[in-house]
Amino acid sequence: MIGAILELARQQVWALDQRVLHAFESILLRREAGVRLNKSDIAEAMAAAGTRPSRGEQGYTLEAGGIAVVPVRGVISQRASLLEDVCPGRGTSAERISELLGKLAADSAVRAVLLDIDSPGGTVSGVPELAAEIRQFSAATQKPIWAFSDGMAASAAYWLAAATDRVLASAGAQIGSIGIYSVLHDTHRAAETDGVDVHVVVSGPHKGAGTPGARLTSTQIAGVQAGVDAMFGLFRDDVAADRGLSGAALEAVCDGQCWLAAQAAESGLVDAVVSRSQAIRQLRDQVQGSAADTPPKQIPVVPTAAGAAARAEGTMPQTDSITSVEQLRAAHPNLVAMILASAEALAATAQAEAVARATTEERERAARILRNASAGQTQLAAELVASGAPVSDALEKLLQDPRRNAAQLLERERASAAPAIDGAAPKGGTTIDETPEQTRKRQAAEMWAQEPKECQRIYGSLEGLEAYLAAAASGRACVSI
Repeated sequence: MIGAILELARQQVWALDQRVLHAFESILLRREAGVRLNKSDIAEAMAAAGTRPSRGEQGYTLEAGGIAVVPVRGVISQRASLLEDVCPGRGTSAERISELLGKLAADSAVRAVLLDIDSPGGTVSGVPELAAEIRQFSAATQKPIWAFSDGMAASAAYWLAAATDRVLASAGAQIGSIGIYSVLHDTHRAAETDGVDVHVVVSGPHKGAGTPGARLTSTQIAGVQAGVDAMFGLFRDDVAADRGLSGAALEAVCDGQCWLAAQAAESGLVDAVVSRSQAIRQLRDQVQGSAADTPPKQIPVVPTAAGAAARAEGTMPQTDSITSVEQLRAAHPNLVAMILASAEALAATAQAEAVARATTEERERAARILRNASAGQTQLAAELVASGAPVSDALEKLLQDPRRNAAQLLERERASAAPAIDGAAPKGGTTIDETPEQTRKRQAAEMWAQEPKECQRIYGSLEGLEAYLAAAASGRACVSI
């Protein structure tokens, strides 16, 4: 079993800090040799490689103001089962984070998400897809998603961090390690020493590469290199688009090394160096709209030697040299494509909200007309609904119809939550002249006045309550899970 896990680990393509993979392999080799490590031994070996136990695999914590903090701890794999047998509790599942994002999107109590990252990276499998989900989260939910690290955000972990709206890190955090690698073990000499000839019968030149005891061919090594290069291309392109880097500035950060947070900020990988509490406070301030100095994402100017060289050779134009959309598109095609995609997503969301709002208003109009019709006025009420007549005009026609007693209509309309035909609004209702937005603001103010503490706890602010009522009116509000 351990041998199979070891071989599986060796066959993976990794976006992982090498120290962690070496520690992982060391544990497996000792297990294969019959040395049974206890939990403290495993914890000591993984901690020495820079990993902490995963505290976020069971869920997330909800901070004041509706900030959901999602821990991303330890080695990342698609389902984390590869690591669980060797170092339980020290892996993060991309599949699990994806499920959590779905829950957070549907939870009306959650107003923003902070990925709390301390991870050396992991396998490539599942990471590009999860990064794409993170990248679209804000546009789809109108909830900002940031990343913060006070330990390590390396390789696959930084791949996920870069996809967020804003990347923050504490002063001692290690950021970067942008690169891909795979480890090949050629053990044919060991097999020859033992007097064993290993013959691998294959259907193609790349099949069976890395079989214990068999010689690795140059074709097989080249094939693995091609796969590594292709996956690195995905990683590099995502970082370029997400962080607005290109040319020499991009190549300088894609050399596989980690930097302290301040150096990472100079290179454009981090937006600000802050503490954990400052990160949460800045995110809360943005959600509440009270921090003018915390935009969704700021790509800093690159004052490093690499950045200067890039500008000197003309691969990274100065900000003030870009004066047209065509120049911006030429300098940063991936960034422009991302902006256009986000704009299209926002437009589609706005259109869907408008359709939902119009549908709700039409249903309410028809219901009010039909509710005020007597049994003998069914046909007349249906004709008024089909004609698109305003509620006030329809009620006047119903009043004039001899089959309806005017006094009954007036009494029923005053007692209902619908607009009164004389323009006077019953308690809890509205007036004919009141717009849906005015109605929401008035209702929000009434709810806030009745239960200020509870509204503060759930919605964060009066504006948050108004936003929730707007979402509920369009059918987008969800019950908290």
